[in-house]
Amino acid sequence: MKNIKIPKSVQLVLLKLAKADFEAFVVGGSVRDVLLKKTPKDWDIATKATPEQVLEVFPDGKYENAFGTVLLSNKYLSGLEVLSEKIKIAPETKKELLNMAKEKYLKKVKCPGHGLLHAENVAKNALEITKTFKRVDLDLVETIAFLHDIGRAVEGDGGHIKKGQAVISKLKGKFPSKLLKALKEAIFHDTNVSRENLETQIIVEADLIDSLSFNRISSFGEEIKEEHNNWLKTYFNKEGAFKEVISIKGRELMFNAIEKLNKEEIGFKLPQIEIGENENVEITTFRIESKYSDKRHPDEVKFAKTLTEDLSRRDFTINAMALKQRKKEEKNYQENSNIAEYEVIDLFKGRADLQNGLIRAVGEPLERFDEDALRMVRAVRFAVSLSFKLEETTKKAICEKVSNMSFISKERIRDEFEKIILSDNPGKGVELLVETGLMKYIIPEVVQTIGIEQNHHHYYGPYNTVYKHLMASLAKCPSKKLEVRLAAFLHDIGKPSVKRGNGEKATFYNHEYAGARMVGQILTRLKFPKKTIEKTVLLVRNHMFYYNVDEVGEAGVRRVVRKVGKSNIKDLIDVRIGDRLGSGVPKAVPYKLRHFQYMVEKVSKDPISVKQLKINGDILIKELKINPGPQIGAILEVLLAEVIEKPEINEKKQLLILAKNLKSKDLADLRVAAKGKIKQENKKAQQQEKQKHWVK
Repeated sequence: MKNIKIPKSVQLVLLKLAKADFEAFVVGGSVRDVLLKKTPKDWDIATKATPEQVLEVFPDGKYENAFGTVLLSNKYLSGLEVLSEKIKIAPETKKELLNMAKEKYLKKVKCPGHGLLHAENVAKNALEITKTFKRVDLDLVETIAFLHDIGRAVEGDGGHIKKGQAVISKLKGKFPSKLLKALKEAIFHDTNVSRENLETQIIVEADLIDSLSFNRISSFGEEIKEEHNNWLKTYFNKEGAFKEVISIKGRELMFNAIEKLNKEEIGFKLPQIEIGENENVEITTFRIESKYSDKRHPDEVKFAKTLTEDLSRRDFTINAMALKQRKKEEKNYQENSNIAEYEVIDLFKGRADLQNGLIRAVGEPLERFDEDALRMVRAVRFAVSLSFKLEETTKKAICEKVSNMSFISKERIRDEFEKIILSDNPGKGVELLVETGLMKYIIPEVVQTIGIEQNHHHYYGPYNTVYKHLMASLAKCPSKKLEVRLAAFLHDIGKPSVKRGNGEKATFYNHEYAGARMVGQILTRLKFPKKTIEKTVLLVRNHMFYYNVDEVGEAGVRRVVRKVGKSNIKDLIDVRIGDRLGSGVPKAVPYKLRHFQYMVEKVSKDPISVKQLKINGDILIKELKINPGPQIGAILEVLLAEVIEKPEINEKKQLLILAKNLKSKDLADLRVAAKGKIKQENKKAQQQEKQKHWVK
């Protein structure tokens, strides 16, 4: 199959396992996502090699489980040669080389930003990165770090890298020739040339990270500093420096360095690196699983010999496909090709189910759900996240085996339920959970809302029961935040317990407080984090906040803001919007809700005042040598009027110059004009807020 994009790291894993005579395939959800033209979060590879054999091929892997899975971080799979596997550096040799580098060369480098301190920082960064590689020798990397810039102390023509290599060549006869050859190769840290070994890659990353050091930048002379800063602004983007850093630790260190530099006042900000781009690669030995006595874990995991045995144990057909990479030479991999030809192995008609939008269990669904009951909730999760349907036999099997859910831990249930709530079709997810009986084992309180009639305007609407209203409120909630969606879904969960009377005039007094207590219990039972619980409970408890334009003034709005917190107001309004739309009303944000948003911003914003100046009365008294009194206030108000006209002058030095000119003037008329300007500006700001929220 052509034009399937597979990361180079995954291609390399398949290639290296094949070269070691171990059959290997891309399998599972990563195949499903590739065929759907989505980017997989993780890459799964199945092989006939045992975990021990996989670790022989990939020493940087981690094997800390009982399921035959070796975990690799893909950026460790660079395909680069590892010098440490070919040469060793003796302690006394390292000591002599470091002493030579420091005393004879680095201390003589004229530029303060490229001397001994820089080498020490590069070494520190390099050692941090190297600790994540089992195959790389720390002593060798430290030595390379101190040698990489020694050429800067050598006079003459040519670049500093070649000068440094020439210095190393002159050491012939004093140190092993194999070591010197490796050191010459390793210090070639030119970012315009592809690296050939992992040690040089580490030095390049460590060097780039130190280029972000504010202390180092400050040590440069003005001319070099300007040149360096221009280079930073130009080179630190996704096509430049960001692409040079491939190790996970290197990316973490660069992220921290950029964050720290951006806090300094250097006149510009660098874009932040993305450290979450790295795919994980899981290499798992073909396996077959025995009986599942607890409906969660196999009693015993046995390694299998064939791919067919491995795929037959998987949950759904769309997750039971494999990709086989056709023969590919390692040199082609090194050419940075992301596209290769693959054969899709589809033993259970998974591609047809992908095309038809069906979630179908592999083989006999009753057996699959006896093996792991959580697969039933996963079926719903896949259905809503992919906008697929549950295949009828599979759906029927879920209904039949739903009682197996009692064996599943609350944490595992929570994780799947959370994904359903955060999907693009959460309302459909709830509907499927209720239809199949699964909801009874997740939030049984939701089942108790079925058939509970609403009152008043809800009574004749399309969502005339509490259950229908909850499902619609979730489906129509505009927020993608977990806490907001949970609150929209559960905001009326307390209604059945407080209902009094029947029909249109039934009452649900204080249902928001009863609901808040229930939501706390529900989310605690499902092992949600404390912060998630507290935020959701807060939103449910306050979702009935009262606001009428002519009845509730600024004081009332301030009480709501204090009660909920300004940072939660937007989320509370989103719950209200879901609640309204879930009641069948046509307008999500009516006038009074828009007016409430305006009032929240109004009471939360300080009016334009002298507090916003980068100067204050104490500074004026000290700098202008004047006594406290009305003159101070007058000067500040006149300065504020000037800043309103020219915001760029709101800087201490410029304001002091203006203040000195005002000191000797009669400020009475100027102050009256300034007060008028400030009042006008506040009025203008309020009008802009009203226009923003479409209120009068």
